[in-house]
Amino acid sequence: FTPFEISPNLEVRVEDQVGRQVSSAAVIGVHQPRLSLTLHLRGPGEPGVYKLQAALSYEEQGVVDRAETTFEIRSQGER
Repeated sequence: FTPFEISPNLEVRVEDQVGRQVSSAAVIGVHQPRLSLTLHLRGPGEPGVYKLQAALSYEEQGVVDRAETTFEIRSQGER
């Protein structure tokens, strides 16, 4: 994002292959245009495709932007 006068809030969630939430984070009052987070998955982190969703919001306006991406966890023997 670009610099902002009012700090937005950020919500991030990760879902497994069947749509169960396996991780989440909420950052209130984001001050930096670049942010790095480390999320830990609940459970053993089974191999498969996971979906990460992020929502940027302001208290007065609600959600103003959303983004989604997928990533894959492979078995130890896979490359």
